[in-house]
Amino acid sequence: MTVKVSRPSIDIRGTLDELNKPSGIAGNAMLAAETPQEQFNLIGAGRKNLLINGSVQVWQKGTTQTKSNSYSNTGPDHMTTYYGGTYAQQSVVLPSGQEVSALRYTADTSSNACPNFNWIMEDAGKILRGQTVTISWWMRTSKPGIMMGARVNNVANSRYSGGGSYYTLGQTSGFIYEATTSWTYHSRTVALSDANTHAHGLAEIWAAGGSMSSGDWFEIAQVQLELGSVATPFEHRSYGEELALCQRYYETGNLNFREQSYTAGAWSTAYVNYKFTKRSPVTFSHTVGVASGWSLFPNHQGFTDSYQLRLQASSASQNGYYYFSWVADAEL
Repeated sequence: MTVKVSRPSIDIRGTLDELNKPSGIAGNAMLAAETPQEQFNLIGAGRKNLLINGSVQVWQKGTTQTKSNSYSNTGPDHMTTYYGGTYAQQSVVLPSGQEVSALRYTADTSSNACPNFNWIMEDAGKILRGQTVTISWWMRTSKPGIMMGARVNNVANSRYSGGGSYYTLGQTSGFIYEATTSWTYHSRTVALSDANTHAHGLAEIWAAGGSMSSGDWFEIAQVQLELGSVATPFEHRSYGEELALCQRYYETGNLNFREQSYTAGAWSTAYVNYKFTKRSPVTFSHTVGVASGWSLFPNHQGFTDSYQLRLQASSASQNGYYYFSWVADAEL
């Protein structure tokens, strides 16, 4: 018996044409990438923002602060600033419709014409050295013409001065941007030198000197520094996560110590246990709210996870108490 088998014809040329579809700019970039790390950077996968509190949503020191000309940790958490004026948190709406937190700086005199905001990144110098990085941010101003820019550096471990030589993201034509009264987005990519051996890194947003007068203000929002040559969408972190990251460097709290003393001059220990382990033993300060029967005794001890204060009883059989608020500061 003869069995006849048939099957539909195959259009080989048409099939090959379908497989030869253009991959587009993004697809071509992925195909051209030579390493998995390059592909990773192109798609912005994983955790990417090297800045803590680039969202400027955590303000443990107060949402409005006024300062004089000096380097200090004023404004949003984990940021150092220079020049006097007012630093305040604002709730703003970006062109995308997102409601986000922003930092507004208002000059108090015309001499305060060049404020700058520094994010110091712990051990980031090891990561940044010899790498290509991109910094991006949103900005607007009350006065058209205020000039703004940014730079990135591997810096020495110096809390306020930055130290080392800046690897600038260009103080040249095309980089110092003119701010407007509308929100505008800016980014810049640079290849950092591998010659600097400092441990920590620094990213800075600044306003050019001479462009601000008393009462003028500008705002920045969603500051991001990432590895690679592409400015990707801002990485959103929850307030709780951002706060936890900030509290590795700065934390506040209150403690109510109450104890019965048995003899005059006896001492006891009040323990302040931090929510998050600090990067190093902290600068600890406290303000007494109410004290009765107990006073401070020498030989306090500070650790990365706690602080111990010794208290001394003023009399025997004293049901005393010592209420205080405290600050643990381990900022770079």
